[in-house]
Amino acid sequence: MRPTLEQIRSVPDWASRYRWNLIFDSFPTGITAPSTDRLNFQCVSAGVPKKTGGTFETSLRGWTLINPGIWKTSGTITLTFIETIDNLILNFLQAWNEAAWAMATGQAATKNGLTAVVRLERLDRNDARVRQYKMKVIIADYDPGGDLDDASTDTRPTVVLAYDSFDEEAISGF
Repeated sequence: MRPTLEQIRSVPDWASRYRWNLIFDSFPTGITAPSTDRLNFQCVSAGVPKKTGGTFETSLRGWTLINPGIWKTSGTITLTFIETIDNLILNFLQAWNEAAWAMATGQAATKNGLTAVVRLERLDRNDARVRQYKMKVIIADYDPGGDLDDASTDTRPTVVLAYDSFDEEAISGF
């Protein structure tokens, strides 16, 4: 049945993709990290973690059945920042990358020492939290912001963070 205008009007506010916060609850040990407020301010896009459902097939007497399997909770998210002339973002990402693998010596910090705790919060139109994703992450890759050229654009470093699981929680009372 096709919805009526009154039914559509009765739906709560739509969830937007442009109101959100990035929060680092903890940083990797042994590196100088910027404030989580500054990272939140300079982050222009953030991937959302996802769980991938697994299935398997069972064939029986000419029929093929699809069955639920194990869900994969590990993956990566990508954060994109706008850099400033103080190199705050690039210095942080370089230090984290060096802690993960020091090229000159071949030494690396422990996994616990390299782990950060990150939260992504979705917000409503009044900036109240409505959903939260929380995960322990390690740095998997970073790009210092693309090629240098003659275009009139800003520098946007990206970092890929890997997680092995995450918690997802609805915050609002809807």
